Amino acid sequence: MIAEGRIALNGEKLTTPATLLDSLEGVTVDGKTVRPAAATRLFRFYKPQRSLTAERDPKGRPTIYDKLPPGLPRLMPVGRLDFMTEGLLLLTNDGGLKRQLELPRTGVVRTYRARAFGVVTQGQLNASQRGSASRASTTVRSTPTSNGAPGATAGSR
Repeated sequence: MIAEGRIALNGEKLTTPATLLDSLEGVTVDGKTVRPAAATRLFRFYKPQRSLTAERDPKGRPTIYDKLPPGLPRLMPVGRLDFMTEGLLLLTNDGGLKRQLELPRTGVVRTYRARAFGVVTQGQLNASQRGSASRASTTVRSTPTSNGAPGATAGSR
């Protein structure tokens, strides 16, 4: 962009990338003033069932962005939830924060709780846990579901 003459400082085109700046004051790209990055924001969003954690869907299914109020900054989900899964989803305007929260090596503790309806055997719960890369402890307890049907709740840390 500098070689193409698109970057200017106080009205003069830069000719070298070796330019140190204390602020973005006076910097333009294609004649437009460069603004500082927006402050990092983190939002809690309750994702309903039957919505995708994606900006758009070629099949026309609803997305989380259809549910958000107008006027918010560009937001990115931290992680994903399946189409039929409901629950807490974090949204941020900061791609670096998103990445840090998603990477297992950063050590951010995550707790997952799932409810299955109908009769669920311990073998089925064990099989479902094999899909997880987590090495953390897992607790499983049987609980009645809201509709009175037998169910199981599995929590993973």
